[in-house]
Amino acid sequence: MAILVKNEMETFELAENILEIMRRPWGEEEKFPMISVSMGMATFPIDSLEIQRVIQIADRGRYRAKELGGNQYMLERAMF
Repeated sequence: MAILVKNEMETFELAENILEIMRRPWGEEEKFPMISVSMGMATFPIDSLEIQRVIQIADRGRYRAKELGGNQYMLERAMF
């Protein structure tokens, strides 16, 4: 999923809100599995002018967030 925001601060606020919502109980613990979320973020046009490249960069951040235990977000930057 790609979400467009006005600035990086708004990106961090949105990511924190998503994490907070996903940490809430979804029902009786014994009936529902634990859900975790890993998010990667990149910025257009800072990281690339090509939207597909921005998505690839964000995806790299998502995998890094997973490797570090999940339930977090990572702002990834293009490597020039």
